[in-house]
Amino acid sequence: MTMPRTLTKLRHGESEGNFAKRAFEQGTPILGEEALMAVHTSERRLTKRGIEQAKAAGAWLRENWYDPELDKAGLQRMYVSPYARAMETAGHLGFGTDWRPDARIVERNWGEFDQMPYGDRLRLFEEQLQLRKNYAFYWRPTNGETFQDVFNRLRDLLGTLHRECSNMDVLEVSHGETMWVGRDVVEKLMPQELRDELMNQTDQTRIHNCRIIQYTRQCEDGSWSERLERMRFISPERADDPKFNTSWLPIKRKKWSHQDLLDYVGELPTFIPEAA
Repeated sequence: MTMPRTLTKLRHGESEGNFAKRAFEQGTPILGEEALMAVHTSERRLTKRGIEQAKAAGAWLRENWYDPELDKAGLQRMYVSPYARAMETAGHLGFGTDWRPDARIVERNWGEFDQMPYGDRLRLFEEQLQLRKNYAFYWRPTNGETFQDVFNRLRDLLGTLHRECSNMDVLEVSHGETMWVGRDVVEKLMPQELRDELMNQTDQTRIHNCRIIQYTRQCEDGSWSERLERMRFISPERADDPKFNTSWLPIKRKKWSHQDLLDYVGELPTFIPEAA
């Protein structure tokens, strides 16, 4: 058994929640935000812009990924988060007859934060949100999930793909933070590397609405490995603009020597001089 031939991850299109968050950040909160946030995150819909983004992603995927003959032969598998914005995105891609809603790829559970207007989040939890930046992998919103929790369910799904999808091309339609943790699972990032990636996003790597991250087992020389070896970032609405996309990049999974471990830890401060 090997990994799928390709693994393609797509974030949902712009949701009403995304729109409300951006409006708050721009200093123009929307009147309907309180009513929107009273609805559980799983039921929030796409905006008109989100629908157009999904259609653009569908056009790119039909040209570069979807093959109706492979689909008919059972060689393409499509997973979608059961959250409304992800399912709506998948529907507007315009292909597939065997989509599989899978709770393992839902968005991170934000607990008490989830149904709270953005101004209240900042006012009540400013210190907590700073911890999120500093300790991204380990931070837990009150009564919510850490990235570690999301990692465990995505790792379980990866086991399913390994067992069942060796000769398939797999598509997942999910969420931004789910895709960030998905990078950790596939690329074997250290928690600190994931944090640094989050804090130093570029136009090429930012997981914006309908961003595509695609992995392949095919090596640069055309041969096939048993594991995913390369990745690329695609922005379907601007697929021809190198500012927002990358070519295929090798996945670099570091091997650690005993000295590497000591060097890594040695960069961290100590706080009790007499115990050092």
